[in-house]
Amino acid sequence: MRHTISIGFVVFLVSFTALGPAVAATPTSLQEKLAENGFTLGTEAQAITDYRLDDRVYLDSRHFILPENSSRSYLVTLDKKCHGLYANKLFLRTRTRYQLVPRDVVRPQHQGRNLDRCEVVSIHQLVPR
Repeated sequence: MRHTISIGFVVFLVSFTALGPAVAATPTSLQEKLAENGFTLGTEAQAITDYRLDDRVYLDSRHFILPENSSRSYLVTLDKKCHGLYANKLFLRTRTRYQLVPRDVVRPQHQGRNLDRCEVVSIHQLVPR
């Protein structure tokens, strides 16, 4: 019995140690997350027109990449952690027709329920690396 516990504990320690570098390699800063997706941060943009919401790339609970129908992509930053941002459906309440601008509202929806209400704080054009 004593050997079983010791061997089990050793297996646990080896597994935990092996996972350490994988966890440390996960991108943590916004710049690292952008680089992982092939971008660096560009200039601030006033609006995004002709965007593809279904093609968005989730970065974290406050940031996502939104591609435009042209070859440009943008970083959208929200005012707070937006619960459900990774959800399948996002609805935008925009103040201008066919444009996303700061102060517009993002509403993640799951199974017909709005999960949160988050405001767009800033939009930045992304530069391919």
